[in-house]
Amino acid sequence: IYWIHLSDLISGYELPETPGRTYFRNASEVRRAGFELSGVLQISDFLKTKFQYEYAHFFFKNYFLGNNNLSGNLQPIIPKHKIVLFLDGRVKDYVNGNLHFGYQSSMFLDDLNLVKSEPLYTLHLSLNSGNRISKIFTFGIVWNNIFNINAFSNFRANASFSRYDEAASPSGVSFIFRYNLTYPTK
Repeated sequence: IYWIHLSDLISGYELPETPGRTYFRNASEVRRAGFELSGVLQISDFLKTKFQYEYAHFFFKNYFLGNNNLSGNLQPIIPKHKIVLFLDGRVKDYVNGNLHFGYQSSMFLDDLNLVKSEPLYTLHLSLNSGNRISKIFTFGIVWNNIFNINAFSNFRANASFSRYDEAASPSGVSFIFRYNLTYPTK
């Protein structure tokens, strides 16, 4: 659990004349309150799950931008809720696997709290050979952004021309082959 009072927070922004270049301004006072929770559950000898949850309420306590009183507005690029779930499994050291699911709630993308992102979901899978197949070689597959559900990433606060995010990498598959040079051969 945390509660933080910041004075003189620096907030980034862009100008239409120079898109992509970040400038900074003083956002005065910010309050940050929230908590983080995590846990591990060993379901069986071959299956374990990890859970992480974060709640964040970051808001401007005292912030004026020109004639706009932004006091009470939420700080941009901070999702209120984040959930991550890992499922780790292994089948008698023949195959190891990991399934990673992530959720991030929508968030404001500007200090004025006029533009909001969509919620973000991620799903990744990793499978690799275990020690019983080979103690020297490891091979496997990694599949990121399964179902191609992660459409955006790399957020920028107060971006010019509404370019607040960039497209995420599409669904991708990678193959792994690793040779362990340091493994004792005795």
